[in-house]
Amino acid sequence: MVKTAVILAAGKLKDFATPACLLPISSETIITSMFNTLEKLNFTKIIVVTGFQSEKITSIYQNKNNIIWVHNTDYMYCGTMHSLSLVSQYVTEDFLLLDGDLIIPSYMIQAIAKSPAPIVTATSNLTGSGDEAFVEINKASYLIGLSKDIRQLNTIHTEMIGITKISYLLFNDMLKSYSLTENLWINYEYIMLQLQNDYPIYCLHFDNTPWIDIDNYEAYCKAQNNIITAVKIFDENIHIVRERFASVIAEPINHISLAGGMTNDNFKVTTFKNTYFVRLPGSGTSSIIDREHEPYNIKIIQNLDIDAPIILIDSSNGFKITKYIVNSVTFSKRTARLPQHLKKVANLLRTLHQSNAQFMNKFDFVEILEQYTKSLQGPVSYKNYQQILSNINSIHNWLLSNFEYCEAPCHNDLVPENFLLDEKGKLFLIDWEYSGVNDFYWDLASYLLECEANKEETIIFLYNYFNSFPSERDLIKIKIYQAFQDILWAIWALVKKEKNVDDFVIYGMQRYERGSEAIEELIKYV
Repeated sequence: MVKTAVILAAGKLKDFATPACLLPISSETIITSMFNTLEKLNFTKIIVVTGFQSEKITSIYQNKNNIIWVHNTDYMYCGTMHSLSLVSQYVTEDFLLLDGDLIIPSYMIQAIAKSPAPIVTATSNLTGSGDEAFVEINKASYLIGLSKDIRQLNTIHTEMIGITKISYLLFNDMLKSYSLTENLWINYEYIMLQLQNDYPIYCLHFDNTPWIDIDNYEAYCKAQNNIITAVKIFDENIHIVRERFASVIAEPINHISLAGGMTNDNFKVTTFKNTYFVRLPGSGTSSIIDREHEPYNIKIIQNLDIDAPIILIDSSNGFKITKYIVNSVTFSKRTARLPQHLKKVANLLRTLHQSNAQFMNKFDFVEILEQYTKSLQGPVSYKNYQQILSNINSIHNWLLSNFEYCEAPCHNDLVPENFLLDEKGKLFLIDWEYSGVNDFYWDLASYLLECEANKEETIIFLYNYFNSFPSERDLIKIKIYQAFQDILWAIWALVKKEKNVDDFVIYGMQRYERGSEAIEELIKYV
C-alpha cells in the first residue's frame, strides 16, 4: 500500500470566496476530513499544492508536521499538471493523487491505495454533474479514452472521480512529457492518457458509491444535504458486509463497491477467486416488506434468465448473495435514458410480463399505502395529505372503471440501480422484494418515472414495448400510476425517517410535491 499522498488544492472556484477545500461539511472542512482519513490509513507523507489563498490554508494547519506545503503562484493560468509538476522534489515513490475538493468514502482511498495495479484511477457511473471527465474502458477495465466531450468517445459508462494511484516511473515520464508541451492548461489526466501504451491505467470502478466533487455552490448544497451522510453510512456498511460475507463464504475479500439500491444497499464483493453481489437489507425494511415472497418469485422466473443467479437468500432478513455478472455496469438515471437502453429495458419487461410466471402475491397499491401509513408512529406529516389521499381514492376508482387492469408478473420497483448491463450487452434486473402480480403499466410507469424520462424518451420506450406508438389512454394511465408511485414512495420515506434514515427526508418531500401536483391535475379527469 502506498504511503505518500498528493492533494491538489490550488484552484479558485467562481462560486466561493474561499478555497473549496476549506468549505465546512458537517463538523469539519473538506481537507480536514481528507487529512484525517489519510492519517487513519497510515499515510506517512502528505503533500498539498495550494494557490488561491494559500496563506489561509497553511495557517490553519501549521501545526501538522507531516504535511509538505507547495505553493503554485501560477494557479490562475495553468492546469492541474503544472500543480503536480511542482511536487517533483518531494515525491520519491508511488503515490496517491487526490483532487482537494472531493468528498469520498475512506474505503475508496483505501481500495485505490491497496490495489495491486501499479497505476489505477477511480471511476464511477455517470453523475450528470455537468463537468464530468468521461472515461472509455476496454473489457479488461483499462482506460482507452478520456474526454470532457461525450461525443468524442465510442462507449460511455463511467466518469473519472479524481483519485489516482501513480507509479514513480509514470510520474517521471509525465514530467518529461509535460516539459515538452506548450499548453500550460493541460490537466494531468491527459498526460497520463498520452503515456497509456507504456503505462496501462487500470480503472477501479465504484458503482453508485456516494461521492461528490465540489465544483460549484449547487454541488456544495448537495454535499451538505445528503452526500456526507451517505458517505458515512457507506463506510459503516462496508464493515458490516465484510463480517456477514465472511460468515458465508471463506474467501478473502479484495475489493467492495456499492452497486446501488434504495430500499437496501447492494455491494459488489470481489475476492481473490470470484466476484459476488451482496445485498444488505436497509434500515426499517422489516416493517414494510414481506420477504417470504421474494425467494419464491425469484425461483419462478429463473428460466427467464433476467436475474443474477442466487447463492444465498435469507428470507428472515433479506440478506442475499448472488453470482456476479461479469464486467457489469449499474444504470444511472442518465444511462437508463440512452435510446439503446430504453429498448433493452422495454424488451426485458415485455419478456417478464408475457411469461405467465405465477407469483405468490399481489402488489396492491392501495393496500401497501395503507400498510405504510399504519406503520408510522404518528400521522402523515405532508401538507394536505388527507385531501390528496381522498383524491387518490377517487382517481383509483375511476381508473378501475374506465381502464382495463392488465394483470401480469411485475417487478414494481424499477429504479435504474436495479438494472445491470454486462459486457456483452445483456441486461439483468435484480432485487425482487417488491415483486408481485400487478398491472404491467405500473412497471412501465415506474421505469419512466425513476429515470426521469422526457417526452421523447417516453415515446421511444413505449414504442419499443408495444411495437407501436402509445395512445393517449396509455399515457394517461402511466401518468396516474406515476403519481401513485410518488405518493407511495414519499410515505415509504417517512417510514425510513422514523428508523433514523434521515437522508430520505428531502427525497420524500420532493416525491410528495411532484406526486401531489400530478394528483391535483388528474382529479380533473374524474
